[in-house]
Amino acid sequence: MRYTDRHNTSRLVRVALVVVFVGVAPLRGEDIVTLSSASKPDGRVRMTGTVLDYTGAELSIQLPGGSQQKFPGRQVIEIQTARTAEHRQGDELLAARQYAAAVQKYNDALKPDRETRRWVRRLILSRLVVCYARLDRAAIAGDYFLTLAKDDPNTPYFDTIPLAWRPQSVPADLEQKAREWAGRSDSPLAQLLGTSYLLTTSNQANALTLLRTLAFSKDERVAMLAEAQSWRVTFPTATSVTLNAWAERVERFPESLRAGPEFALGRALVQRDQPEAGAIALLRVAIVNSDDRPLASESLWLAGQALEKLGKPVDAARLYRELIANYPESSNLSAAQERLRELSAAPAATK
Repeated sequence: MRYTDRHNTSRLVRVALVVVFVGVAPLRGEDIVTLSSASKPDGRVRMTGTVLDYTGAELSIQLPGGSQQKFPGRQVIEIQTARTAEHRQGDELLAARQYAAAVQKYNDALKPDRETRRWVRRLILSRLVVCYARLDRAAIAGDYFLTLAKDDPNTPYFDTIPLAWRPQSVPADLEQKAREWAGRSDSPLAQLLGTSYLLTTSNQANALTLLRTLAFSKDERVAMLAEAQSWRVTFPTATSVTLNAWAERVERFPESLRAGPEFALGRALVQRDQPEAGAIALLRVAIVNSDDRPLASESLWLAGQALEKLGKPVDAARLYRELIANYPESSNLSAAQERLRELSAAPAATK
């Protein structure tokens, strides 16, 4: 059995789910790497050897003859490599959404006598970020992510960053952790994490000021996400021109980082009396990022609300049914059930 890391696919595919079954488990040294061709945009290059390291900046591989080669990290499409039993079990549990059990297996996989390859340990660490985020334990998820990014500032798993995007209350312990992150002048990433949670607290004004500073960060990823985070609280005064500019900006985001910003845009459009455009943006989030269950279910709920504003109760009811059927853990479950009952009881049938 081999683990496959697909670098250019959607987040959950890349970060959690893709496993290739090849019968006999490969021995160490039998890593198979697929790269994009440097000369042909659609070309593929496949090589076998031992991956010595893999970061967002570079992949280093030792070929069977003993020579070493290095390639830009952006060329990596897929890595097939052996996994420990604990790593494999963790992946299976994560795919089954058994996050707490997956955490235990991944922690076992990180024990000193198990996985020793540094690049694979970083991969496992990215899995833990996802698990803790799904368990609504943002403080731990954030600390794990910062550990991952410290070891590889250009991490290919950057899109696991557990930023807050949905409107939500922030528990006292998480707010304290967010304050600590925001106060780390040595780490724009930590500051970005912290401000994302402080935006819905009494520290909103200070958080927004810091976000505006981070929007000029030398790290383009931080700058883009900081700008989009500010939309969450500035949309009440956004004009149509501003909203159009945000929509154009979203289209320039890397696909792997687009979900949160597009959600913020969709919510802003709905709130600013553009429900049709807002529903389209929110539905795109729900469809393309269904693996991010909290964000996807929130998107379905808000899109349903937008469709009701448009006088489309049948379509709204369809979204509420999808939320109820596929996201029973959603915080909007009761509200969706209530709206569906009310719509079903209305003169216009919604069946």
